[in-house]
Amino acid sequence: FHSAAQRYKSARDIAPDLPEACYRHCFALLAGKQYALAARALRIGIQLDPGMLRDDRMVSALYGDNRLALNNHLEQMAGDTISDPDNSDLYLLLGAFLYANGEDERAVKFIRKSLELNPEATYLRSLLPPEEPEELAGKAEIDV
Repeated sequence: FHSAAQRYKSARDIAPDLPEACYRHCFALLAGKQYALAARALRIGIQLDPGMLRDDRMVSALYGDNRLALNNHLEQMAGDTISDPDNSDLYLLLGAFLYANGEDERAVKFIRKSLELNPEATYLRSLLPPEEPEELAGKAEIDV
């Protein structure tokens, strides 16, 4: 995953407003547990094109058919989030991973929690369902 992270970092350097490079860089960094850097790349990607996050190629490019590795990384991220429950970036990253894996309903819960912990991150509203009342957008009940 390190070499993938390096390739996507190079792609971001060449084309900084290409959201796909941001997302792919984020997911490669996630696989290496480089959460702070992954969150930075993810925030840029969301601000460029929030809809691209739901493109399942982001996850499949890294994991292919290896569901075991994908599930292990997902469990690792969930455990790290439980260990640091006030870290809005971890909820955001977990939600993004779930979106990119086609698990939208679960993802929304983590995005809400991230927004609840970091209300200034208003760009996250673009990841929430459009019909969601604003008073619910920052309230999250989740089981990691």
